[in-house]
Amino acid sequence: MVNIEKLATEAKKPDLKEIAELEETAKPLTLNFKTKAPITISTVESQRGTQLKELYETLRRRDLSIEERIDFLLHIDRMLKNHRKELELTDRLLCLIHKEIDYLSHSIAQDKIETLRQRIELHFLKYIRSRDINPNMNKILDRRYPPDCGPNLLQCDHCFKVKHINKFQTESFSDTVLPTCKSCFDKE
Repeated sequence: MVNIEKLATEAKKPDLKEIAELEETAKPLTLNFKTKAPITISTVESQRGTQLKELYETLRRRDLSIEERIDFLLHIDRMLKNHRKELELTDRLLCLIHKEIDYLSHSIAQDKIETLRQRIELHFLKYIRSRDINPNMNKILDRRYPPDCGPNLLQCDHCFKVKHINKFQTESFSDTVLPTCKSCFDKE
């Protein structure tokens, strides 16, 4: 029983890290002056970070009714169609969202949709981690993955980990395919 609780706690740790990153992108800019109290300024980037964090938190909720979930998914659908910067990822995400809307409208059991919801959450998290979509992710990603990580290192597009070049599929070296490590490639 202790092992099950330990594994459950370890499984939740990445979620806490992701939420902490999103909270950091939503923080307003704080300016400290010597003579006065600190001033916080809500920038456009921090407002965008807050909006994306709230969308991700709502996407993870399981207590929404079917109508509320469909309305929320349609809201994300409209937002993604307006911000089509990451085309491949956006298209995959839109396809998954439409699939869940179809399942919900045909009254398929919630437990059968759970895997689809987890995939949507993962793709949406990848989407909001993009530097073009969430400009405040620059400071987090630059801190974790330096741009000059070396000639033998690559960053996986799926798990965002920097690994040695031997840990990647050979298809990952073309210009059209995003780099995917072997462990992420095997999971798909």
